[in-house]
Amino acid sequence: MDRRGKEKPVELLTRASSGSLIAPADAQRSAERAIHMKRKRRISIFGLAAYGLTESKLRTLGSRPVQIEIDIPISPYVYPSPALFRKLLSLSPSDRREKVRQWRIAKHRRLLKELSCEGHKVVMFNRAPIGVLLSVRADALHALRTLRHAESIRIESISGLKPRRDSKEPARMYSVKARFIFQTEGQTHGMQLTEDRIFVLSARSEAEAKRNATKVFRQEGSPSLTMSGHFHRWHFDRILDTCEPIETRFNPMGTEIYYEYHNRRVRRSSQWLTKQPPNQ
Repeated sequence: MDRRGKEKPVELLTRASSGSLIAPADAQRSAERAIHMKRKRRISIFGLAAYGLTESKLRTLGSRPVQIEIDIPISPYVYPSPALFRKLLSLSPSDRREKVRQWRIAKHRRLLKELSCEGHKVVMFNRAPIGVLLSVRADALHALRTLRHAESIRIESISGLKPRRDSKEPARMYSVKARFIFQTEGQTHGMQLTEDRIFVLSARSEAEAKRNATKVFRQEGSPSLTMSGHFHRWHFDRILDTCEPIETRFNPMGTEIYYEYHNRRVRRSSQWLTKQPPNQ
């Protein structure tokens, strides 16, 4: 953005960064603008690892076309602040949806103005634009990381390259819920004690998490001798569920490691009624 408050197309910023279009008299202003741009938030580029590339290696591909999707941020109305939430409560659900739609349309329009490009395809969701699909040069992609009206960039394809099938997914945190049965030697009737246990581990997929957890569970069935002379043990029965937590690391303030959903009938004590009843 220049001093008059007008947004500059990314194409011009990219050309200006080479120094070929900067006049000597504008050198100081250009340097200040460059420092300001470095301090700005740089949006993430997803999909490079699938091709075995880093951002610096991508630049060496020069003019090779790269198909990308650029997405706008999530509307502040979707996850509102407490103050905004109170304002939205006075509106009907249909008016709230329209506010989200209008916000996306306006944000998408600003993104297109900032890009200053042609030949793009609009990405739609729920009757509103949320991003664009376009082709860019590989060595120009890094300049798009300073877009003010974008949230992320995802690589769809790179001309002449195929995604690596052997590329390993990074390890993620998984919670495996399993059931154990307390077995007593010779018991054939009566009640048995069971334990549902949640085990947290790192794995690259849900299947890998189940395999690794099962190996650990099966090693914990060692019998012990009771005072009566009978053996008892905790026997691994089965895996009940696997959950990938939203958070990827433990937070000292607390971390949610497992969740599960259940349906039930609406109870009077759990109803959420606002001043304006929701319409359908």
